[in-house]
Amino acid sequence: MSELYASLPATKPYPGKEQVRSEVAKKLAQQNVDFADALLAGLARRFGEPLYSFDKDFDRLGTRRVEP
Repeated sequence: MSELYASLPATKPYPGKEQVRSEVAKKLAQQNVDFADALLAGLARRFGEPLYSFDKDFDRLGTRRVEP
């Protein structure tokens, strides 16, 4: 898991950044999901926002998804 965590790209600082990075690394290690999906789901949960998407993969990531 440390390799996954280390490979996550650097971004500007924001509150809860380390929590999101950790969550994304866990999702990548435990579930068969795309990096982008895991990152978007983590950010949406961190900021309490839904994801507007037709992609039903977000449903299994514990993120509230709204179809546009």
